[in-house]
Amino acid sequence: MQKVSTDELERRLDASLVERGELANSVDCPDELDKKKGAQVECAAVFLGLEQILTVTFNGIDGDLINVQVTERPRRVTPFGLANLLKTFLDELGIPADSIDCPDALNADKGSQVECAVVRNGLGYTATATSNGANGNTVDVNYVVPEKPSWWPRDGLSGHIQAVLKEHRGISPDSADCPDKLDIDDGSEVECTFVIDGLELTATLTSNGGKIDLLTAENPNRLTQEGLVKRVTQAVTEVTGQSPGKVECPEEGLTAEVGEIQRCVVSTGADEFGVTVRVTGVEGGAVNYDITRSK
Repeated sequence: MQKVSTDELERRLDASLVERGELANSVDCPDELDKKKGAQVECAAVFLGLEQILTVTFNGIDGDLINVQVTERPRRVTPFGLANLLKTFLDELGIPADSIDCPDALNADKGSQVECAVVRNGLGYTATATSNGANGNTVDVNYVVPEKPSWWPRDGLSGHIQAVLKEHRGISPDSADCPDKLDIDDGSEVECTFVIDGLELTATLTSNGGKIDLLTAENPNRLTQEGLVKRVTQAVTEVTGQSPGKVECPEEGLTAEVGEIQRCVVSTGADEFGVTVRVTGVEGGAVNYDITRSK
């Protein structure tokens, strides 16, 4: 049996909506439509963050006539639409958010719930969106945003590490990274890393009475790729009196443990050779190493 392909179906459906003055953000038809009078498929179209089901019916061979019927009730609010509705809600309350993330769509069924992450002034709040059911072509959504924050966002934690180290220790990390947010409950912890002059160290952040305690490891975890390239470049320059044209080292860098080795490739004009970097000691926050030309 002949069929209307999904691509053709989506194109025709989009054109049909435009003719009716309805502009969809996206149209998705997962199945082909049989070219048989009365055959039907369901497609999904998103209108301003609301996903609706469109029933498409094949009504004849002459001209491949296709009718489109839009269901009266939307199926769900998309994550994008949900975040926009929440943004409007908070703006109207006079408490605008720095960012809003709704990871899941909200089903239109009454009582359905989704949690969204709201960041304001460097603090994270968990907002709950509840569907009060479909109302015509819209979904009534009720939002509850707690007065007290629940967590510190990961971006803010990275900035906190850099600020504390600069203020209290007079050092400015090249970068800092935290893999996750930190819950505000006392005793919650997250392990982060920061880099100083190519040395990566661990920082443990602990929630304590609404503040963040910072504990840094004494010795580094590794030499980063950038740190390794920098040290090999310096060593080759000292020996040859000339900076190499190119130094390539593995992305993982060099683990800061005695006996660990890593190999890099050095290019100086027409000459290319390998070097071996071996860790000889780790103490006092420093990594000692030897660099030798590979045989």
